Amino acid sequence: MQEYNFTPESIPILHKYNAKELLKGKKEISLDLGISKEKVEITKEAFFIRGIKVEKRIIEKIAKDKQNNIFFVFPDGVKKALFFDKAVYKLRLVAPDTAPTLEINGIHMHRIKGITPLEDAKSKIKAINIKPGDKVLDICTGLGYTAIYAWKASKTEVITVEKDKNVLELAELNPWSKELERKEIKIYLADAEEFIKELKDESFTVIIHDPPREALARKLYSRGFYRELYRVLVKEGRLLHYVGEPKKRAMNFLLATAKRLEEVGFKTEILKHIKCVLAKKV
Repeated sequence: MQEYNFTPESIPILHKYNAKELLKGKKEISLDLGISKEKVEITKEAFFIRGIKVEKRIIEKIAKDKQNNIFFVFPDGVKKALFFDKAVYKLRLVAPDTAPTLEINGIHMHRIKGITPLEDAKSKIKAINIKPGDKVLDICTGLGYTAIYAWKASKTEVITVEKDKNVLELAELNPWSKELERKEIKIYLADAEEFIKELKDESFTVIIHDPPREALARKLYSRGFYRELYRVLVKEGRLLHYVGEPKKRAMNFLLATAKRLEEVGFKTEILKHIKCVLAKKV
């Protein structure tokens, strides 16, 4: 198992909200989705963002964006936070001053209806009641919000695994993922199904299992994988399994997931409000 060397980058970010601020003449704006503010030099025909010239026509175009795009300001030009590599990957704006969500082929990886991705992550940490000293395994890192909040709650090492390098590379460009560089958060680029087989019995007190929807990752919803989750948890260890909200069958899918977990030995509770199953090893 090889640990991933997470290396965050600090690239100025534009979106429709701060573009409109610039066009109104505001010289101090956030270029990192609300984390901080910095000054921008404004001339009649252009804006200088960290010394990089961006023409006014480009800012005007961004201000009219209707797709909640995020734009990175690189020395060689302004580019959408979007790329294609067998799938379409995108950082999607949720609000002007908070963390974005990740979209893969148009499917967002966080709950964003009436909630922000950070609030979503916090709700999971609260539900599983992570305490100082808990040893946490986070399955499917994504942009890392859950791993970051798990570390803040446990104050000890968090192990997290992500299969898709493209996702981690987007996280490196996302200012709200920066804390993934902490030495206490160990990221592994690996298939979770194979990775978990390398872990020792009863080595975690908490597991947060946050896979993509079942159609994209069937094995991560299988009894075989659940047996591995059971094996690596200590007795009385807790598992939070995010299920999401499959169209027209959300409750049935939560019930079916809980049943499979019970079949391998877990005691379960359905947390419908956060689309999760909470399980305990008994």
